[in-house]
Amino acid sequence: MATTQTVVAVELAGRDVILRVPSGNPGYELITAWSWDGKQRTMLPAREQIVRVPAPPRPSAGGAS
Repeated sequence: MATTQTVVAVELAGRDVILRVPSGNPGYELITAWSWDGKQRTMLPAREQIVRVPAPPRPSAGGAS
């Protein structure tokens, strides 16, 4: 489960650990789900997915007077 990338978030889903890291493309993240393998006694990557992340809200152009 080692990574040299900046981790955006870590989540738990049942027995899976989900890591979210930036992808090489702006506006996208790589999500990797790791699951425990009791036979090998280690965490193994179960699935990977690249997802689009919503753009941050833009500040309004109108200011207070």
